Amino acid sequence: MASPLFAVAQAVCGQDASGRAIFCNTGLPTAPASSANLQHLLQIVFAIFAAVVVLVIVIAAFNIVIAQGDSSKVAKQRSTIIYALVGLVVAISAEIIVGVVLGRT
Repeated sequence: MASPLFAVAQAVCGQDASGRAIFCNTGLPTAPASSANLQHLLQIVFAIFAAVVVLVIVIAAFNIVIAQGDSSKVAKQRSTIIYALVGLVVAISAEIIVGVVLGRT
């Protein structure tokens, strides 16, 4: 059974005779926030980021090829590739950290 996208927030209004909480509808929406949902969302974000990094590297490599030996253009594109690779390493490290924190090892 699929869970609803939004549930309604409930507050404890009191207790019944057996000591169980009685909930009242507050009317405020809540989103189901589980570690699985967060992990899935972050995996999508990291995948998009990795795809952008690969695209930046491909464009920079193409620009190196068409630079026709201009050393300043080649140096600029080389640094672009290095920065993109550093960003990719940071993103992969972040995904590993999130996986460890959320209990997925």
